[in-house]
Amino acid sequence: MQLVNTPKIKDKYLLIRIKESWKVHFGGSIEKHTTDIRFREGVLSLVINSAPLKHELSLGKDKIIRILNEALGQEYIKEVHIY
Repeated sequence: MQLVNTPKIKDKYLLIRIKESWKVHFGGSIEKHTTDIRFREGVLSLVINSAPLKHELSLGKDKIIRILNEALGQEYIKEVHIY
């Protein structure tokens, strides 16, 4: 488990877990409109190709952080940027 604690590898590992959790908790039409998910140093970046959905998700950033951090079991996500 020591290897996973290096910053680059840890972020990549967490990204895989975040993508899996995104499918489970925000699946369906939201997943269909999500074109990219990135995670680095506590910042989750989402690329959404639907303007109304982008706006709706922007209003619920705190909820996104809470749901995904609960799924990860720790508060890894500090910010969400939606593009």
